Amino acid sequence: MKIIQTALLLFVFSINATASDITANSHPAERVVQETTDKVLSVLENQQDVNQASQLINDIVLPRFNFEQMSKWALGKHWDRLDENKQILFVSNFRQLLVNTYATALSEFDNQSVDVLQAKTGKNKKVVMVPTIISLSNAEPLKISYMMMESGTDWKVVDMSIGGVSLIRNYRATYASEIRNAGFDTLMEKIIKKNDLAGL
Repeated sequence: MKIIQTALLLFVFSINATASDITANSHPAERVVQETTDKVLSVLENQQDVNQASQLINDIVLPRFNFEQMSKWALGKHWDRLDENKQILFVSNFRQLLVNTYATALSEFDNQSVDVLQAKTGKNKKVVMVPTIISLSNAEPLKISYMMMESGTDWKVVDMSIGGVSLIRNYRATYASEIRNAGFDTLMEKIIKKNDLAGL
C-alpha cells in the first residue's frame, strides 16, 4: 500500500507546483491540478494537527476526486454483485480511508518541487492523463500521472500512477484477494475498523 500513500500525498501536498507552465490555453484538467495545489498552499501553513488537516482535505482536495467511479474500478467485478446499500457503504468508507491516509501523513511531508506537465489525450476526449514530475532532495525525480475524467463542467481524478503502477489496480488486486479469501463483509469490517482507529 506504500505506493497508494505516496501518490495520494504528492497530489495533495505538491505545494511548490510550477505555476508558470499553467496558462489560459492549458487543458482544464491541468488547471484543476494547479488550482488545487494553490488552494492547499494558501492554508497549509496554518494546519498544524491531523484533525485540521482532515478538514482541509475534505474541503479542498476530495471534491477533485470521483469516488464512485474509483470505487467501481477498485472493486472490479465485485461492484455489480453488491446491492445499493453496500455500494454506498463502500464508497463512504473508501473515501474516509483516503482522508485518513492524507491527514495522518501531513506532518511528515516535506516541501517538494512539482512540475505539472501538458495533459495527454487519447481517443476518448473525456479522459486525460496529467503527468507531473516531483523533484526530491535525496532521490531521483518521481513521475506521477493523474487520470482525470470529465464530470459535467469539471474534471476529476479517477486514478493515479507512480512509476507506471496504477493506484486503482493496486487496490483492486488487494480487495479482490480479501473478498476471495474472506468475503466482502469481512473486507468492509477491516476498512471500517481502520477508519475507526484513525478517529478522524
